[in-house]
Amino acid sequence: MTDTLNDILVECARLRGCYPLMHRTLHEFDWFCSCAIFGAEAILGYEILRAENGGDSKHATALRDRQTTENGIRARFKSHYSYGDDELVRLAEAFLVYCREEYADEVDVETVEFVGHDDGETHVEFVDKRLEAQWVAYHRDEARFPILTPAEHKKRHEKGSRKSEGRR
Repeated sequence: MTDTLNDILVECARLRGCYPLMHRTLHEFDWFCSCAIFGAEAILGYEILRAENGGDSKHATALRDRQTTENGIRARFKSHYSYGDDELVRLAEAFLVYCREEYADEVDVETVEFVGHDDGETHVEFVDKRLEAQWVAYHRDEARFPILTPAEHKKRHEKGSRKSEGRR
């Protein structure tokens, strides 16, 4: 027996170019479900007004785009949500459609390798190094936490090792 929900979310993670880092896909799935059920949050309208009144038109435009996207997801995928034993699977199927449209052309999964390191973290290493800068720049904009290239990760851990040596 297979787990349909898991299979769908794994496929979404592969499309997004972040497999096996499932937590990123789960966060986006959570956001997608909220959008499909409720649309944009009311607070977003307030944030738009605040940005406009503060003279930050670039930020206001970005927030309006987000509001349009979230309400568009609700308009298109609301029908996939209804109470029942399979509500998460139906929402996941809708999310898969969304991921195919959003990400299918962005990341060529064959150019990315995921390498586990001794520190227990998984790092992205690109087979085609030309794509690395684009991928990192794109995901830095999207993420709350920095996405490190293997070289940046190594540098950060070297600094940490030097600090701990000084404490001894």
